[in-house]
Amino acid sequence: MQKSRSVRSCYDVCMYGLDFENRQDLYDKINARVDDMLARGLLDEVRCLCEIRGHHGETREPYTSAQAIGHKELLPHLYGEYNLETCTEKLKMNTRNYAKRQLTWFRKNVHINWLYMNENAGYDTILENAINVYEKFKK
Repeated sequence: MQKSRSVRSCYDVCMYGLDFENRQDLYDKINARVDDMLARGLLDEVRCLCEIRGHHGETREPYTSAQAIGHKELLPHLYGEYNLETCTEKLKMNTRNYAKRQLTWFRKNVHINWLYMNENAGYDTILENAINVYEKFKK
């Protein structure tokens, strides 16, 4: 792997990363997304997977996806160990932590051009900023 990094790519790549100026805005989006996923049937999906696998609480890790964010946090509710609200808060926290780890990992790449969302920057502003970065990049 180290050897492949020392060879210059024959492609010119302009990479973008999206982030929020205010970290709380990102967390609010994540929390809303989790609420939306639950409203669209995430709990039923997890329940169905348990039933398909034939597990009804007798094992803690019934299938590989039980380790995925969204599933592992809801299993304790299905097993009757915690209420849905507690499991939902754990899901939101784990998702926020995962997003933070992703940002940390991507920030190590000095070639990424970061574009920042804020309450005043709509998609048109982000697109305009991306085009400006690209115009400078291709010169």
